[in-house]
Amino acid sequence: ENMKAENKKFRTIHLSLEAIGIIFHYVPTLAIIKIVLAMISGAGTSCSFWFMQRLVDAVSRKILNGGTIEYIISAGIGFLITMLIPIICSSYVDGMIQIEMERKIGEKLSEDVIRKFMRIPYADFESMEFQDTLIQMSRNPDRMILKLFQNTIMAMRYFMILAGLTGIFLKAGVGIAVSFSVLFAPLIWLNFKTADMMNKIYNEQTIEQRKRDYLEQLLTEKDSLLELKIFGAVRFLEKKRKALVKEVLNRRIRVKVKAHNYYLIGNFLTFVWLFSILVFLCMSALEGSITLGVFAAVLTAMGEALDDSEALYMTLQKMRWGTNVVSHFLRFMRLEEEQDPSKSKEIKGDNCIRFENVSFTYPGSEHCILKNVSFEIKGGEHIALVGVNGAGKSTIIKLLCRLYRPQSGRIVVNGIDLQEFSQEQLQKLFSVVFQDYNRFYLTLRENVAAGALERKEDDESVRKALRMAGIENEKLLMELDLPLGKLEEQGIELSGGQWQRIAIARAYFTDSEFVILDEPTSALDPIAENAMYENIASILTQKSCIFISHRLASAKMADRILVLSKGQIQEEGSHAELMERGGIYADMYRMQSSWYENHGSERECDEENRKYI
Repeated sequence: ENMKAENKKFRTIHLSLEAIGIIFHYVPTLAIIKIVLAMISGAGTSCSFWFMQRLVDAVSRKILNGGTIEYIISAGIGFLITMLIPIICSSYVDGMIQIEMERKIGEKLSEDVIRKFMRIPYADFESMEFQDTLIQMSRNPDRMILKLFQNTIMAMRYFMILAGLTGIFLKAGVGIAVSFSVLFAPLIWLNFKTADMMNKIYNEQTIEQRKRDYLEQLLTEKDSLLELKIFGAVRFLEKKRKALVKEVLNRRIRVKVKAHNYYLIGNFLTFVWLFSILVFLCMSALEGSITLGVFAAVLTAMGEALDDSEALYMTLQKMRWGTNVVSHFLRFMRLEEEQDPSKSKEIKGDNCIRFENVSFTYPGSEHCILKNVSFEIKGGEHIALVGVNGAGKSTIIKLLCRLYRPQSGRIVVNGIDLQEFSQEQLQKLFSVVFQDYNRFYLTLRENVAAGALERKEDDESVRKALRMAGIENEKLLMELDLPLGKLEEQGIELSGGQWQRIAIARAYFTDSEFVILDEPTSALDPIAENAMYENIASILTQKSCIFISHRLASAKMADRILVLSKGQIQEEGSHAELMERGGIYADMYRMQSSWYENHGSERECDEENRKYI
């Protein structure tokens, strides 16, 4: 336990120094000024007690035996200057420096964090171990690191003041200085003990905190709250949230009560020290072994020492808490990044994609999703991927977009391994619409042109993409700079189907070689979906198109259908060929058709059909 405590102390010191290093990296000049001001402020506070002692002694000598007025004046000026220095350094000048540091750190560090997010491999975002770090990096780490830097500098300032005050205590006797040092050590230990207890409980409750945040999100966001109200589940989730909060708070309260007991021990030790020193000072002054100035300076310094000691304890606690963010930041910034190949290959040929014995297992899982999968997609060909849940359809799309890398085998485009293309080339190769597409609260123009912003002012192309996706609303087609969502007062909210059409328009507008549709029409009704795919098929005649749809009727429009089952391509061919073969696809199609006949509407059996996604 003692070794663990020592390691934590060294860890706090190490990470605090790391915070100083981070700040120096971004604003070296301001960091130096900040440290110098803190040291000057600390020195001024300590020196003020020395001048106080001299001033009181000078005045007492003048009263008793006619000391010089010049000595009183010089001691008084010194006392005033040393009193004013900390005020000037810690208020106006430090405040101005602080504002400038916050501005520059906020700009530079936040920019680096965002850039890092863009370079992190996709698989890291799905790692449960990395979730805490991702959460910390989304909560203004610049402010927390700057705060740790400030607390570290303040701790240095308090140590400097306390060292100076120990020198004042020496004037009254070695015993006072030694007793203060003896008192200071257990108080620091008690402070670290309480800080460790609180840190431990907060770290242990990380998962509970995430659960609570999620429940609060469900109870406050419009879409989830609407569904919860319809099903009458609001009270259930609120009760669940309250129970979780109660459990978290009860555990924290128990720890805080225990920590408070340590605080009481510290107060008792402080009271014993104060009483003993006060008796000693009074006896020494009456005996004449110390001057009136020393008596006044030491008596005042005792109060200052206790105040600064308490401030130091609180600052050290904040440092212990703040090191958590720095450790996450350092871990985050040291993550391996995706590197574009130094010399990317030039795309030539007929844009043929080929999977060559590709196998893949998700990180942290033992279940192999794809097993030696091989197939080819020729330029201009429209391919449908079908199969049951977990067959690997969306996994194929993620591998194509290089969100993951195969464990074995390779994916080639025109004979070139996919890993040899730059990220910029991949963006020109593939445009994707996922089922869980994003709703960007930007203008309609920016939403459509997000994948090709250099052409966002081409109104005709933007409108063409919207029409291709089935947007017929004249207001939307004419007002391309209309803000979407409710971030702005004049912004408009769209239906799920409209948002989905805009996502499809975005993929079309990108003008890539391959258009990938991973169930992009789930928010559309069957008639609209059929019309959408017919529209896409007629427009994308010169492009390859890969799409996944849970409604197998849409697969009939594909040139070729790939049927995945148990991690492999089990069947391949056109709709007519597969129906004639009477295999997996034919069974799936007939079962869906029977549902349509029995229920009279595809919409009614839509959820049942989802088992075949």
